Formats: sequence, C-alpha cells, structure tokens
Amino acid sequence: MHTEEGKIIPSGRILKLQQILLRETDESHKITGPVLRKRLQDAGYHISEETLRLDLKALEQNDFTFVASRGGKDPGYFADCRLFTKPELKLLLDTVQASGFVTEAKTKELVKKLLSLVSVYEEKDLKKSEILFNTRKHTNKTIYYNIDACETAIRNRSQISFQYYDLDFERKHCYRYQGKAITAEPFALICFEDNYYLHALRADIEDEKEAMRTYRLDRMTKTQALNTPITERTSKHFGRAAEYTRSAFKMYGGEDATVTLRFPRELCGPVYDKFGEKCRITAPENGLGELTETVQISGTFFSWVDQFEGKMEIVAPEAVREMHKEHLQKLLSRY
Repeated sequence: MHTEEGKIIPSGRILKLQQILLRETDESHKITGPVLRKRLQDAGYHISEETLRLDLKALEQNDFTFVASRGGKDPGYFADCRLFTKPELKLLLDTVQASGFVTEAKTKELVKKLLSLVSVYEEKDLKKSEILFNTRKHTNKTIYYNIDACETAIRNRSQISFQYYDLDFERKHCYRYQGKAITAEPFALICFEDNYYLHALRADIEDEKEAMRTYRLDRMTKTQALNTPITERTSKHFGRAAEYTRSAFKMYGGEDATVTLRFPRELCGPVYDKFGEKCRITAPENGLGELTETVQISGTFFSWVDQFEGKMEIVAPEAVREMHKEHLQKLLSRY
C-alpha cells in the first residue's frame, strides 16, 4: 500500500484495483462492482460507484484489458490481459522444473514468479497438474551469473576469465590448472542436452585448433567479462552457433568428420532427435535408410551408435569405421 506519513495515498487505489482484478479474477471467477468496492474499502480506499467506474475507464485507456458482464447468471468484472495463456505458462513451468542446470532453490523462486502472473484460481489448477520430472538438479548457484557474464562478453566481443573445476568421488571441487583463472575468447553460448556450454578459444594458446575449447557453465566459478577485446581469429567464429549445435557431438571434442550412417526405419526417431527433423535421410533400401552428417569423432559418438545394439552401422568413411572397431576392441579388452 502506498503511504505518506502514515496516510493512504489516493493514487494507489487504482494500482490496488488492478492487482485485485489480476490476482482474484479470471473468466470463471468474476467479481461484482459492490464486492470490488468492498475489497478496496477493506484496503483503506473509500470509493463510490462513480469513482470505481472512472478508475476502470482509466485502466482501460492505459491498455489494461478487462471484461465487464452485466446481467445473466454470473455478472461482474474479470481481467482479460494475461501475459501468457494457461497452456503457455504450463509449458514454461514444466521447462523450468525439468531443467537440470536450474538449482532447486532457483526453481522454486522462478515457479513462484511465474505463478504470480495468473489468478489465484488458475494458480491452484497449475499446482494440481504439476508433473514430476526425473531431473538431477545442479548445485552450482553461480550459473546464472556465469550466463550473464558469458552473454556480456559475447555481446561486447571481449575476453572472459573464470576458474574451472571437476567433481571428485566426494563431490568436492577439483580445480584445473591449480585453480588459476582461465582467460578465453568466447564466441557461442549453447544450451545442449540440459546443460549450458560456452564455446571459446583459449587466449594463451597460439594454435587455433588446440585453443578451441568447450566449457560447461555449471563447472565455472568467479566468471567475469573483461575489457580486453577478442582477436581476429575468434571473430570469424561468430554466427556459427547453429553449425556447432547441428553437429550434435561438438560438446565432447574430437576431429570433425562427415560420416554416413545406415539404420532401419525404427531408428528414425532417435536420429531426428539427435540431428533435427530437417536432416535428410535418403530413401530406404531393403528397409534401411542412410544419413550423412558432420560430427566430431569421439567415444561419445561411438557410444551413441552402439546403444542401438548393432542396428546402426557406420558405413563411411572407412577410416572412421576402423576407429570404431578399435573403440570396440578397447571395450572388449576390459572383459
């Protein structure tokens, strides 16, 4: 409530009116004029029927949309200017709760903020339809600051510094490079398979291929955008985020290679999930289709192929087929 030396400021009345309409009404829960006036009077605002009409008109003239229905079984007013529809808001709520990089505490905070955008009645409905996600939430509370620092550096085309760590058996932080700060030149920030990744070139490594790095934002601490501008070698990588995402395995390191995969129709779903529905699968022969895509050759790529129990085959190039055989032989040697 707006006050001045303990007195209610009349101009706050219209804000209270707007709040009541937004949080206490919807299409299924209207509020009549007398009840609306009573709610305002309970809040300390003495208002006549004529003043209420003028206040409602003032809201309408300032693009606040509401519906007034008179007569019938359910007369009254309700707000009709929601920022999101209920299905849209449900989608946002589910996304927040299913995102692993959003911590438990931040998830609760964001859910509360999103629910404040609907009436209390719709809020109850959304809470009743809550879905349980089998999501392992990250614990790094600084990831939001990391995202902001990375976006700032990319926008300003400047370098960034941070410490980077791994987790040991007891989930303790094991910092790389003895805890020394890493200075990098970022060019792409990508959300991939429930994690945020930063693509960058290490500033202290001259060889561009060797300098190329991918960092998980939930493993970064003390992240800050610097005033030092990036070099020309990094500038040419801007605008290639879609290319990095499309290759699907850029997060795991390895040499780029254009490979051809052969698989039965039943694996079209996983292939589209991995490479996108715009990837081009050739007309199947004998029930088998083929896809040619650029990926990074790594153990992660081979493991993805192997999960289909021999139903997917790398048919070209021969060099990658041989690397796959060596990968499998190393696995077998363990047993």
